[in-house]
Amino acid sequence: MKEEKYKTLVDAAMLGVVRSVVSEASTGTPINFFITFRTDASGVVLSDALRAKYPSEMSIVLQNQFRDLKVFHDRFTVILSFSRVEERISVPFSSILYFLDRECNFALEFQNLYNKCDSDESDTYDGGSGLRSETNAQKNQEGKIIDITDMLTRK
Repeated sequence: MKEEKYKTLVDAAMLGVVRSVVSEASTGTPINFFITFRTDASGVVLSDALRAKYPSEMSIVLQNQFRDLKVFHDRFTVILSFSRVEERISVPFSSILYFLDRECNFALEFQNLYNKCDSDESDTYDGGSGLRSETNAQKNQEGKIIDITDMLTRK
């Protein structure tokens, strides 16, 4: 079997973890998730205004100010407030690039599920805290579990 096949299988298994914890959260469990996803991926549903503002990727925070989180096998939907306007978005699990559970300091990064845009830098929205900028060099690691302990202690 080729190495790329293993990488794809590992990413799919890690997405299963994300699906399970998001599904558990839909039952009312307190959460603090940070999720970055491709807005141009197939199946992503956003308003025209959000798609224009975030044409390639976007980050959202699911903590206190969200409602109606529903989880399906291939995607989740949720209502979030953007500039005081509530919008329902639909995010296929296959569009996720980064998942962080801030409650237990657990993060996953996905690189094999969707080809990156050619741009060297992209802005992502973090659901209320503003924009953050990432370079492709920062995103160039293969899908893996990320130790975020150092990042959290630097706050």
